[in-house]
Amino acid sequence: MDELNRSSLRFVVPRSLDRIPAPASDIGVHRLGGPLLITLGGEFDLLVAPALRQALDIAVTARCPRLVVDLRPTTFFDCSILSVLLRARRRTVERGGGFAVICVRPSHLRLIAAAELAGVLAPVRTLQQALVATVPARGRGRDGP
Repeated sequence: MDELNRSSLRFVVPRSLDRIPAPASDIGVHRLGGPLLITLGGEFDLLVAPALRQALDIAVTARCPRLVVDLRPTTFFDCSILSVLLRARRRTVERGGGFAVICVRPSHLRLIAAAELAGVLAPVRTLQQALVATVPARGRGRDGP
């Protein structure tokens, strides 16, 4: 938990299997006052999903977490990452917090739509929209999903 009190963190994604080159991935965590901004840069697939899951699990430990996952610097992600994002969203909402995904790349939006998750993840285009979206549902005066 002490890690989240710093203004900026970097997680190094370890190489998982020697025979398979690990994708170039970078997970950045930045505190924006109350919310945490988790920036995913590079490629994210099944090999790096455990590292991302661990980073998000740490971020969700707060009583009423507000998380923003920024996919804008992400060049590639697969369905295993969608699973990790859904898990983090569920855990955040269960703790009374808010969760938002920033996503602008057409290929990423198509993947989210093909998985029929556009309504659940509700990607937004800007950080400002994401910050508004992370206000817990009870703070907006409506029930969350």
